[in-house]
Amino acid sequence: MDAWVRATAAEAGLSDIASVEKLSGGYINAVFRVTTDSRGHGAAGSRRSAVLKISPPFIATNPAVPFSADRQAREELALRLMAPEGGSAEHSGLLASCTSGLPVRCPAVLVPGRDLDLPAEAAAWMSGSVSAAAPGVWPCARVLVMEDLGTGPALTALLEAWRDGPGAPSKRGPLPTAGEASVLLGALGAAVRRMHEASWGLLGAGRADQAGGEAAPPAAPELGARPAAGAGPAVGAVPPAATGPVPSAAVAASLRSALRNQDVQDLRRGLQYGRVAAAVRSRVAAPWGGAMADDLEGLGRSLAEEEGCCLVMGDLWPASVVLVPPSGAEGAAWEAGLIDWEFCHWGDVGQDVGHIVGHLLMWAHAHAVRAAEAGAGAGGPGAGAGPLGLEDAPAFALLVSFLEGWRDGASGGVGCPGGAGARRTTLRHAAAEILARSVGAFVGGYVYDGAGGGVVDEAVATAAALWAASRRDLDAPAAVGRASVPSGAVSALIAAMGE
Repeated sequence: MDAWVRATAAEAGLSDIASVEKLSGGYINAVFRVTTDSRGHGAAGSRRSAVLKISPPFIATNPAVPFSADRQAREELALRLMAPEGGSAEHSGLLASCTSGLPVRCPAVLVPGRDLDLPAEAAAWMSGSVSAAAPGVWPCARVLVMEDLGTGPALTALLEAWRDGPGAPSKRGPLPTAGEASVLLGALGAAVRRMHEASWGLLGAGRADQAGGEAAPPAAPELGARPAAGAGPAVGAVPPAATGPVPSAAVAASLRSALRNQDVQDLRRGLQYGRVAAAVRSRVAAPWGGAMADDLEGLGRSLAEEEGCCLVMGDLWPASVVLVPPSGAEGAAWEAGLIDWEFCHWGDVGQDVGHIVGHLLMWAHAHAVRAAEAGAGAGGPGAGAGPLGLEDAPAFALLVSFLEGWRDGASGGVGCPGGAGARRTTLRHAAAEILARSVGAFVGGYVYDGAGGGVVDEAVATAAALWAASRRDLDAPAAVGRASVPSGAVSALIAAMGE
């Protein structure tokens, strides 16, 4: 299929193709690094690379699950909104200041996306299996060419290295220190908060004409006026989020509509919230299991049916955070690249914050389990034998840095888009994500794949503690009835979030 990928890349606008490499980790799409030879176009002998993303009208690794390729059009729109100032495309750079002054980057769109007819053999190659029922051509696929942020590892690699310990063999290459990673996660939290607030203020209910005023404000409020606390970066005052004219009410409504990603919400409602609710009913003691399941199903329903309040990245987990090594120039530092925006949508901030909360809590659990196993080897109690030590895990420190960056990246007068319900959504979505990865549809190849029953029970208890905290009327240990419920960790992350 190499020739077909090369031909697709050429049709998408790349020329002088020297090599094509299929990148790992592509579950929803097929992703390739395409290296082009620039001889005759500049410095002799130099080569450049770009990322070619092919989005079929189904999940790339499972053609039996339909998933509209329109997701790529939304990814392209979000990346253009977040692009540095100066792009020629319409609305390009509208949210550029969300990353201004921070070591956070989003890949630039190099060639506009286009429709693609996908041969059945290419679909079978992507999925690793051949379906006899596959048609000759899958119409309505899409292809997009983006900036390559380099070969740096994903945040997952650093979390794996911490879990495996210094003596474990590794081919991950250079990794940031814990302190450097903490700065990056704080900066990422600030950038995500700015994006939530700026999109709410420019396109959503934060506009003066949406709030009952006569006209949209001339610019969004300054974001990030307070310094980040703890180990996070000093965010400082940043330029207004608007880098050009504030969109008219009609344009704002059009952009909100274009970002509305019903496919993602429907997919998650069934595969995530619905399935984990069934697992909860059998694993969490009555009456709490039924109440928790009802709340998670209700969350999936409301997210699928309600309008939302701001631009949400939609897939904020360690695999979407690329650790970009320093360039070698004097004063250069690590950067965080935020990739894979195909789940982006006009939605609820709690899905972004809850997603990263859930994943970093899972990795904190993995680190605590490994520490307990090491302690058992030295005569300690071992994993699953007592309260979880999540707060002592390095991943938990990253989680606190992210939440403090998100909290302190807020502007002085805007507040949290989504209001008081944002924390409830955050905690419940985090619970649903942990359940999906421990007893739901997405166990394979991740933290709890192959884990023992005691460890899985701890994961369920962690999810239940998050849910109980979202209710405010329940005491987490009493609700779940387990000594291992990490109520201290939940309290710490709520304090980091702020009100």
